[in-house]
Amino acid sequence: MKRWFKLSSWEAKGLMSLNLLIAFLILYRIGIGRFSTLDNDLIQRLDSIELFLIQKEQNLQNKITSLDTTQIVERKTLEKKKGSARKLKFQSFDPNRISATELFQYGISRKQAATFVNFRNALGVYTSVEEFEKLMGWDLEAKKALSQFAVFNDSPNNISKEAPIKTSPSKVLLNSADTSALKKLKGIGSVLAKRILAYRSLLGGYIQREQLFEVWGLDSACIQHNWKSFVIDTLYIEKMDINSVDLERLKRHPYITYKLAKAIISYRNQHGNYSAIEQIMNSVLIGREDYLKIAPYLTISKSGAKITSSD
Repeated sequence: MKRWFKLSSWEAKGLMSLNLLIAFLILYRIGIGRFSTLDNDLIQRLDSIELFLIQKEQNLQNKITSLDTTQIVERKTLEKKKGSARKLKFQSFDPNRISATELFQYGISRKQAATFVNFRNALGVYTSVEEFEKLMGWDLEAKKALSQFAVFNDSPNNISKEAPIKTSPSKVLLNSADTSALKKLKGIGSVLAKRILAYRSLLGGYIQREQLFEVWGLDSACIQHNWKSFVIDTLYIEKMDINSVDLERLKRHPYITYKLAKAIISYRNQHGNYSAIEQIMNSVLIGREDYLKIAPYLTISKSGAKITSSD
């Protein structure tokens, strides 16, 4: 608190000087009133100087008697943030028995705790710490604590009633299901079912369940609840032949930008047909991350004829 009341050296000297000047003016005017007479103009000037000095003194006094409001607000905000931050207090626990309330007591937020239990209900049972990586809304520190203290003690048949196992009633083959099959799952209506099929068409088929998180409007809680119901049937994946596909078809794929499509076609035109899908990484524009995403949707034609289509 002292730093808010403290005056700088020049302010302290200024305050002292102002006090001396005001005292001098008061004494001077008293002396003038007794022993001499001055014209009104000079008296008014002295009054103005005296008033100015009094105002300056008052401004400095105000600094002593008031606190810096901005600093107080910032300090309170910082203290509030520190006070609201929950510290993780984990100890060994069974992820298939622990309740949301117990997770909250360990320092996990209520929302994270609810996500943990809902995902467990969707899975049926946690079988390994790797499944914690799929939890939505969990930061790395919390996931690390889960993995460090999780102990899988019981089989699914021995799970406590406090953490019931819920399994989805039906399975859905993502790459062959129609809207009717999808609408049987909890949380999926006509609109979402159509979006899932539309995105499947753009992709050429789903190769992993995680791609459902890319469907616009499909809530992560809905995906997690129905996680075990989604089945990937890779036989229905529609692949593009990189030795015959054109630029327009390539760039329509959600994972292939115009630049990537252009690079694939240009390399083919310059070097001839691809003999291996990995060769698309010979282009400086296509890194390994891009390759891993688009490779499942590419194939090599059996024909060895060189493609001469233009860019």
